[in-house]
Amino acid sequence: MMNHTKSLNKTFVTLMATLLLVLALVVPAHAATYPDDGDYTVEYSVLHAVNNVTSMLDAYRDTTFYGGKAFLEVSGSGSTQTVTVRFTNDSYITAFEVELGSGYVPATLVSGTSFTYSFPYSDFESLLKVRAYIEIPGPLPGFPDGYSTWREARFSFGTIDEI
Repeated sequence: MMNHTKSLNKTFVTLMATLLLVLALVVPAHAATYPDDGDYTVEYSVLHAVNNVTSMLDAYRDTTFYGGKAFLEVSGSGSTQTVTVRFTNDSYITAFEVELGSGYVPATLVSGTSFTYSFPYSDFESLLKVRAYIEIPGPLPGFPDGYSTWREARFSFGTIDEI
């Protein structure tokens, strides 16, 4: 019985060591891999600023733009990733910002559009904090001069597909 237990322990240790070796080789390679230069779509959802539920800002997302996905352009041998999202033309979004580094920075309004914004981003495994400034002209019930506010949310990115 003692030899059987030693044999099981030795087998278990060998299996665990093999598993750790495989993880050590696979995980860093996956984490550091970005798509090749080119154009892609990225699935994303718009989450509430603090809770993992759909944000009200998700209702402003233009689902006809790449099937409701973000557009991703990769250039410079993978060193530059630019994400583009579009909101509906009735969204009343007048500014859009993303949190990069220590604070929010304005996303770039794509030339010739009113509701399409681009921004640099490469960490698709993390949530991205975003905020939009919403202005609804008045008069509105309870808001005779209209309504304006910053609406914060988070983007959660998913599958990246080549176009």
